[in-house]
Amino acid sequence: MQDITQSRIASVLTTGVGVWLLVSPLFISVTGNALINLLVVGGVVTVAGLVQLIWENTIPSWINALAAVWLFIAAFMFSGISTTVAWNEAISAAVAFLLATWDGIEIDQVHREHHART
Repeated sequence: MQDITQSRIASVLTTGVGVWLLVSPLFISVTGNALINLLVVGGVVTVAGLVQLIWENTIPSWINALAAVWLFIAAFMFSGISTTVAWNEAISAAVAFLLATWDGIEIDQVHREHHART
């Protein structure tokens, strides 16, 4: 049961990172395609984090991990973005990736324990 609690904590924190990505343009100037990318990835991370809260499956964690990898690449791909935006994206991507990995591991352990009991 402790694993599911840890998964829920990771899911809430992941959702928080997604919300931060969605609101960060209010505090950090980002425009154009970089803004669209940030909002899309922020939406994906937020929704996948919320889905993970109610659906005990590793799929939302994999989606978050892939979105985080893309965000990290995008932090250095778009020309004309400020260093602040690049750092925001890179750090948020690293945190989202670590949380997605943690969440996925916890859900996997829950499933293994469940199958071991049956």
